[in-house]
Amino acid sequence: MLPHQLKPYLEELGGYDRPTIHIAGSKGKGTTTSLLAALLQRKGKKIGRFISPYLLDEKECFVVNGNKIDEANFLRLREEISEDLSPFEQRTLMALRFFQEEECDFVVLETGWGGRDDATNIVESKVLTILTHIELEHTVTLGPTLEIITEKKLGIARPGVPMITSPNQDPIIHKLMDDLGIESSYAKDQELGYHHPEAVGLVMKAMEHLGYEVTQEDRKALSTLIIPGRFERIPFGIHELILDGAHTPHSVSYVKDQILNYQRSSGYDSTHWCIHFLKDKSDELINFFPKMESSWISINNPRAGLPPLGFNKSSVTEIFEMIHKEKTPRLFAFLGSFKLVAEIKQTLLENQIPKE
Repeated sequence: MLPHQLKPYLEELGGYDRPTIHIAGSKGKGTTTSLLAALLQRKGKKIGRFISPYLLDEKECFVVNGNKIDEANFLRLREEISEDLSPFEQRTLMALRFFQEEECDFVVLETGWGGRDDATNIVESKVLTILTHIELEHTVTLGPTLEIITEKKLGIARPGVPMITSPNQDPIIHKLMDDLGIESSYAKDQELGYHHPEAVGLVMKAMEHLGYEVTQEDRKALSTLIIPGRFERIPFGIHELILDGAHTPHSVSYVKDQILNYQRSSGYDSTHWCIHFLKDKSDELINFFPKMESSWISINNPRAGLPPLGFNKSSVTEIFEMIHKEKTPRLFAFLGSFKLVAEIKQTLLENQIPKE
């Protein structure tokens, strides 16, 4: 259902007018959303945060000042939403209703796959829009070329509402923005902990647009912020796991380099790559990983990819059995899909894996 078709449903719920920062892109949306929400909260503001996808719990999508919605409100909102809508449309309307009821000072709203036709684009009370890095992705749904995908994601723009993006975008994207008459501010990359420099730069530029100073104390607090599924480090006996949902060529290349840097600085002899890419992802992603040091992890999902030739194949259970048997401290990096990250986190949770 297109955003304008959702408007009657939102109006029935009482409407929505919270000041909103709307974020679209191919990669870095979740990091940008989480960092920006955390910074605005540090400024004493009441912040609603909507992310997509969630990992384990649907209530991850409905967060105010770092706290997930409680079960009673979640069930109440679920009953208020029409069952005729898709799950994502239902979550979007539930979130907007929740943030409106909570009278949030700002809402940081991450799109799903697209932009123009995304359910989140029903929002008109935008004070800022952010376009993160664009790459070819979801081509069956969004279109076969970078221009078509970008045009759809740029649909979050509104006249008179500032847009921020990175100068690192493909020149095609900058030209398309000019052709569409979309004026944007460019955010320089900034280093901050293990967060992606491009996302950090976008967040700092957003704070500037919103009129807030970012102090050294803010930066220090942000540098250690743990974002689930984004370079998330988990102790596992003598080993360490790194979970990251990177699934585009640019993000996989960057995260792989970060993991290798972390391996060296942390004194590990090697990294074993535990990977999975969904069937609609780029075929070139597998080329980033050495066959002898990698395992293809099978997952239970309708969008699961097929095991590539020449790679060791393991189930989630089998890979954990292998890790348990390994006597030399190693890094085990799980990346390529948030679906894989979710299965790993669920396994850790169900088995109550010790932290040390």
